[in-house]
Amino acid sequence: KPLPNVNAGNNVQLCKGDSVTLQGSGANSYTWHPTDRLSDHLIPNPISSPVNTMIYHLIGEGSNGCTNHDSVIVTVEVVNTSNAIGPNLVIKNDTVLYHIPNPNPSSNYQWHSADAVFSALSSNMDSFFVSWQESGVQSVHFFEISANGCMGDTMSLRVDVLGIDTIYGTVFVQPGVPAIQGNVKLFEILR
Repeated sequence: KPLPNVNAGNNVQLCKGDSVTLQGSGANSYTWHPTDRLSDHLIPNPISSPVNTMIYHLIGEGSNGCTNHDSVIVTVEVVNTSNAIGPNLVIKNDTVLYHIPNPNPSSNYQWHSADAVFSALSSNMDSFFVSWQESGVQSVHFFEISANGCMGDTMSLRVDVLGIDTIYGTVFVQPGVPAIQGNVKLFEILR
């Protein structure tokens, strides 16, 4: 008796959190193993939603009762965004550097903050100069995008931005003894 020409389909790569429809063919009935993270293990084209790389084995039975098997690898790319390094206490309108230590050279990085202006230092955007426009407690958000387009988790850094006002005159430390004359920068106290 001839064996069925069972085909589990081409190996696939997907991003963490994505799903893929497996492409079984060549038989009359199908059984996929393992059954973990499959929508239905007894159909030719189940939806697979793995959290890690999986090897799925397909056993197919032909109309003559003979069985054959094939396998498919579903590779899950997990992108672990590294934490950024940069100051968490800055002065309003000063420009400071934030960067990802040991960045993946094939990845790109996206940065965002509602109250900052960013200037990229590298082509993959793993380093930025940031100018904070508003005082108070702020944050900078960033994530990694792999060469395959998979996104890492969004990471955040808390940044305390001190406001500055300039006054003109003399600051006295002791009555009658000027400590500083001219322009004096006063820092805002964060609440």
